[in-house]
Amino acid sequence: MNTFEVRQPEDDRARSAPNPSHPTPSPASSYNGRALTDHEASRVLRLVAQGIDILDRKLTQSPNLFIKPSMGGHELEYVLMDSLGRPSPSARGLIAAHEELKAELSAFNLETDSSPLPVNEDFLSAFTKQLGEKFDYVLDIAQQDGSRAAVVGILPGYTLADFGRENFINTRYRNLDAAIKALAPSPPHRITLDGPEGITAQGESLLFEAMNTSLQLHLSVTPDEMVEMYNTVQAITAPVLAACTNSSIVLGKKCWMESRIPIWKQATLPEQVPFGVKWITDPIEPLRELVHFHPILMDTETVYGEASDSPQMQEARALKALALQNGVVWRWNRICFSADEGVEHIRIENRTLPAGPTTLDMAANAALFYGLTYGFQREDIKPHKVLAFDDVKSNFYHSARLGLDADLTWYNQDGNPITIGAKELTLELLDVADRGLTHLGIPKTERDFYLREILQKRIENEATGAHWMNRSLDSLEQKGISREEALQTIAHEMQHRQTTPSTKWKGYAAPVHTWEML
Repeated sequence: MNTFEVRQPEDDRARSAPNPSHPTPSPASSYNGRALTDHEASRVLRLVAQGIDILDRKLTQSPNLFIKPSMGGHELEYVLMDSLGRPSPSARGLIAAHEELKAELSAFNLETDSSPLPVNEDFLSAFTKQLGEKFDYVLDIAQQDGSRAAVVGILPGYTLADFGRENFINTRYRNLDAAIKALAPSPPHRITLDGPEGITAQGESLLFEAMNTSLQLHLSVTPDEMVEMYNTVQAITAPVLAACTNSSIVLGKKCWMESRIPIWKQATLPEQVPFGVKWITDPIEPLRELVHFHPILMDTETVYGEASDSPQMQEARALKALALQNGVVWRWNRICFSADEGVEHIRIENRTLPAGPTTLDMAANAALFYGLTYGFQREDIKPHKVLAFDDVKSNFYHSARLGLDADLTWYNQDGNPITIGAKELTLELLDVADRGLTHLGIPKTERDFYLREILQKRIENEATGAHWMNRSLDSLEQKGISREEALQTIAHEMQHRQTTPSTKWKGYAAPVHTWEML
């Protein structure tokens, strides 16, 4: 495997606020994208600053508003494909006909959201049930439209031709594309990845990023818990990701085990995709930093609302601008908020995990994430107390690149830094995750099912979705099958296996570690 570094920024420090001398972007292109003018960008930042002040005041003066039982949930992105394993741009019609579906970047992606679930003894079973029901729903309506839905970090058979501007799902993303082009110092949307084969490719738009599909995990906590919880999530992100890779083939080439990570960073504006620069010390610290990032999206009503609006309406506009800005600074672990009366909460969104390969695999990944997040709250030594933040950030990129073969910086029982293989570390951390799930009251049979029967076997056998795709590609080509046909076969078989129920696995599809290679 190659060892040179993928090109990425030296650090994740935010771009400075708009420069008044920055030229006004050119008029809208033929596909209706439009960047913010300098005046609009400055106005958005003023509103963002006001929103931070308002949120800070709410947390200081009325903290009990944000103290509610912890809730968990997810967002899941799907790719629509045809019978040949190629993307099918049929999302517009499906979204128009089914309000439960949400748009993503492209006409071949969909998203569904879960209902928040109490993080208690029933959480994992309810989480799995929701995942399965959402996937079944999307499968059914896609099939009625002549498509097939799949859950995978990156569809193996994508080609450059799939990412033409005609496949943007709506104007929102065209505007984001225009803003990125206006800010980028050189032509954006170019990806360079190493790996067993590696690839360099130039996309024509932000749509290039649409090859990524993910499972995003949510956890709402109280303001008093946020600092410890968020720092823990930052620390565990690398080992969790190493055990869950499912995005190893990019435009037909074997690249990083979780290639979504460098693609998102390179296909957008790298500085808008930060992991962070330090451990946080107050519950909304990452939100305070949003004023240092260039606005690249706006809502006209928010920006140009009447100055004579009531104080309540002005406050709502400022908070909406803050949420809008937070939505286009794509932190891998993001702090989000709701300040609407009656539903006030702050939550962590983990955005690092790929979609797929099956419902049970994703539920097991969630068990590891939530188990470690709660488990480390009760450990004598906490990761963020002994690990350097730069090491944790490096761990993240190493895990994305090499998966279970990565060497990570961790610590021994005395709290001293050590270097340990991701495979060994994730196996050790299963005990911490088990203690975290035990604290939540989750029954031993469920803990053992997700952590031991699925995750432990997946890790021990080095059998993630990424491993299955790479090994199957090698096997098919050794049988004399062309690369193009092999990629189509992998996509077809992946989708078939993730949608075929198994009585042995509680009526869900068999998890990926049981799949035979092709």
